[in-house]
Amino acid sequence: MPLWSRDHVAAEVGLARIALALKGYRAESKTYPKSLAELEQNGWKLPRDPYTGEPYHYRRGQKGFTVWSVGPDQQDNGGDQSGYRGMGTEFKSGYDFVFRCER
Repeated sequence: MPLWSRDHVAAEVGLARIALALKGYRAESKTYPKSLAELEQNGWKLPRDPYTGEPYHYRRGQKGFTVWSVGPDQQDNGGDQSGYRGMGTEFKSGYDFVFRCER
Protein backbone atom coordinates (compact mmCIF):
# COMPACT_ATOMS: atom_id res chain seq x y z
CA MET A 1 0.00 0.00 0.00
CA PRO A 2 1.36 3.47 -0.84
CA LEU A 3 2.42 5.55 2.12
CA TRP A 4 0.11 8.42 1.13
CA SER A 5 -2.93 6.70 -0.35
CA ARG A 6 -5.89 8.73 -1.56
CA ASP A 7 -8.10 7.08 1.09
CA HIS A 8 -5.64 7.97 3.85
CA VAL A 9 -5.63 11.64 2.84
CA ALA A 10 -9.44 11.58 2.48
CA ALA A 11 -9.76 10.05 5.97
CA GLU A 12 -7.58 12.75 7.54
CA VAL A 13 -9.47 15.53 5.73
CA GLY A 14 -12.79 13.96 6.74
CA LEU A 15 -11.71 13.90 10.38
CA ALA A 16 -10.85 17.60 10.22
CA ARG A 17 -14.18 18.44 8.57
CA ILE A 18 -16.12 16.56 11.24
CA ALA A 19 -14.09 18.19 14.02
CA LEU A 20 -14.94 21.62 12.62
CA ALA A 21 -18.62 20.69 12.40
CA LEU A 22 -18.54 19.48 16.02
CA LYS A 23 -16.96 22.76 17.12
CA GLY A 24 -19.60 24.69 15.16
CA TYR A 25 -22.38 22.67 16.78
CA ARG A 26 -20.90 23.33 20.21
CA ALA A 27 -20.69 27.06 19.51
CA GLU A 28 -24.43 27.05 18.79
CA SER A 29 -25.59 24.51 21.40
CA LYS A 30 -23.00 24.93 24.20
CA THR A 31 -22.41 21.15 24.17
CA TYR A 32 -21.25 18.47 21.77
CA PRO A 33 -23.92 16.22 20.22
CA LYS A 34 -24.53 12.74 21.61
CA SER A 35 -23.90 11.23 18.17
CA LEU A 36 -22.85 12.14 14.65
CA ALA A 37 -26.41 11.29 13.58
CA GLU A 38 -27.64 14.10 15.87
CA LEU A 39 -25.16 16.44 14.19
CA GLU A 40 -26.52 15.47 10.76
CA GLN A 41 -30.12 15.88 11.95
CA ASN A 42 -29.21 19.49 12.75
CA GLY A 43 -28.21 20.18 9.15
CA TRP A 44 -24.51 19.31 9.12
CA LYS A 45 -23.43 17.29 6.07
CA LEU A 46 -20.69 14.90 7.11
CA PRO A 47 -18.31 12.84 4.99
CA ARG A 48 -18.23 9.05 5.19
CA ASP A 49 -15.20 7.00 6.16
CA PRO A 50 -13.42 6.37 2.83
CA TYR A 51 -12.35 2.90 3.96
CA THR A 52 -15.87 1.59 4.63
CA GLY A 53 -18.36 4.07 3.18
CA GLU A 54 -19.96 4.12 6.64
CA PRO A 55 -20.10 7.05 9.07
CA TYR A 56 -16.96 7.87 11.03
CA HIS A 57 -16.95 6.78 14.68
CA TYR A 58 -17.46 9.32 17.45
CA ARG A 59 -17.29 9.48 21.22
CA ARG A 60 -18.21 12.49 23.32
CA GLY A 61 -16.10 13.00 26.44
CA GLN A 62 -16.36 15.12 29.57
CA LYS A 63 -14.61 18.10 27.97
CA GLY A 64 -14.25 17.19 24.32
CA PHE A 65 -14.60 14.45 21.74
CA THR A 66 -12.83 11.77 19.74
CA VAL A 67 -13.68 11.00 16.12
CA TRP A 68 -11.97 8.27 14.08
CA SER A 69 -11.69 6.37 10.83
CA VAL A 70 -11.13 2.62 10.95
CA GLY A 71 -8.24 2.89 8.48
CA PRO A 72 -7.14 0.42 5.82
CA ASP A 73 -7.58 -2.68 7.98
CA GLN A 74 -11.29 -1.74 8.28
CA GLN A 75 -11.32 -2.82 11.93
CA ASP A 76 -12.74 -0.52 14.58
CA ASN A 77 -10.13 -0.34 17.33
CA GLY A 78 -12.20 2.03 19.45
CA GLY A 79 -10.19 5.12 18.55
CA ASP A 80 -6.84 3.54 19.47
CA GLN A 81 -4.05 5.26 17.59
CA SER A 82 -1.11 4.02 19.65
CA GLY A 83 0.50 2.29 16.66
CA TYR A 84 0.05 5.17 14.22
CA ARG A 85 3.22 7.04 13.31
CA GLY A 86 1.88 9.65 10.86
CA MET A 87 0.96 9.98 7.21
CA GLY A 88 4.47 9.43 5.86
CA THR A 89 4.93 6.05 7.53
CA GLU A 90 4.13 2.52 6.48
CA PHE A 91 0.68 1.35 7.52
CA LYS A 92 0.36 -1.49 10.01
CA SER A 93 -2.98 -2.84 11.19
CA GLY A 94 -4.37 -2.55 14.68
CA TYR A 95 -5.05 1.17 15.02
CA ASP A 96 -7.43 3.86 13.79
CA PHE A 97 -6.87 7.33 12.33
CA VAL A 98 -8.00 9.61 15.17
CA PHE A 99 -8.82 13.26 15.82
CA ARG A 100 -9.13 14.06 19.52
CA CYS A 101 -10.19 17.38 21.05
CA GLU A 102 -10.01 17.81 24.81
CA ARG A 103 -11.86 21.12 25.17
